[in-house]
Amino acid sequence: LQGLIILLFYFSVIVESKEACEKKLYNCTSMMLPILNEVRYMFPTTQLEIEGMCQVWSHIMDCIRKYVIDCSSEEQRTKFNEAVSNSIDSVHAICSSERFRRDYLEYATCYRKVSMDSCGNHFKKMVDSAYNPHSSEVQICCAYRQYEKCVSDPIQRMCGPQALHILDDSMSSLKLRCDAVSQSLKSKDKICQMETPVQATQEYQARPALRHIDQSFGPLSTSAFLLNSRAVSYTTPA
Repeated sequence: LQGLIILLFYFSVIVESKEACEKKLYNCTSMMLPILNEVRYMFPTTQLEIEGMCQVWSHIMDCIRKYVIDCSSEEQRTKFNEAVSNSIDSVHAICSSERFRRDYLEYATCYRKVSMDSCGNHFKKMVDSAYNPHSSEVQICCAYRQYEKCVSDPIQRMCGPQALHILDDSMSSLKLRCDAVSQSLKSKDKICQMETPVQATQEYQARPALRHIDQSFGPLSTSAFLLNSRAVSYTTPA
């Protein structure tokens, strides 16, 4: 569910100042925060955990779909779509393709171990930066660069090249954006040199309501959740 980090990063593209829209945006981001602190959702390692992740993802996508339709212009929707499509489609593939799911599960346990045991602090910093409304693009991208630097070599060494490929796919939208930010600073290393402290965001809190998520909403492709007005039911891939 690292696609959620991408969504948080790009919500600023389509934010409207209307009170009703701000409330809808808050509702969607509030769903994400506890999930971002749940290892079983961020790094599922079993069929059962993937099923749970996909149900949660489905619910969040429906919230985002409604927000985008009600609170953004066509131009804003296009920009948002272009920004997040790769990462969202990676999650959608795990939820809808048995082959992709099987490939992911082959490396999932190793991926979780490296990401959380060796680089957990970097991952948490990246999540906190993306969720914190006071974070700048530079701060978010610096946190991403530090996480990427931490996990890339050990994942390739311990889990194999295919596991690294899965990581690259899931974070591709954020990588592209941060590459653009780096280029604008005229120095690849400068992106972290410019890091400044950000205001602390709230600590993760468990939300019991997540255990009672309506399971009638399904994972949609990026274009579907942006443009359709009807949710599609989630079904386990054959």
